[in-house]
Amino acid sequence: MIAQKTSAQQTNRYRERLRDLRDRMTGQVESTVEAIREDLNPAGQVSNAPVHLADSAPENIETDIQVIETERGLLDEVQAALNRLDDGTFGKCESCGGAIGDERLDALPFASRCVHCAAAA
Repeated sequence: MIAQKTSAQQTNRYRERLRDLRDRMTGQVESTVEAIREDLNPAGQVSNAPVHLADSAPENIETDIQVIETERGLLDEVQAALNRLDDGTFGKCESCGGAIGDERLDALPFASRCVHCAAAA
């Protein structure tokens, strides 16, 4: 019974960490998107003349877009980990079915593979 309680406590701890991570990353994506919008449509621009995106976009837009894509990928991984918590497969390697070590889950709570399978991939 103590092991079940500890397991439930660990599950709740991982769920809370994943939700916090998801919320923080969502905020970062939203702020980056807003920064891109501001860069593309500065407040002082009053002309309605069509302008090609490449002509008006600052050089750092591509970097911002890469950041968004990376964050969205991580958000997908975090959501998948939350889904694994819900369906009872959290902590099991998706490749070999073995347990993912607590040390790995503490470092990467959204890890879906054990260290060996992740290294092989």
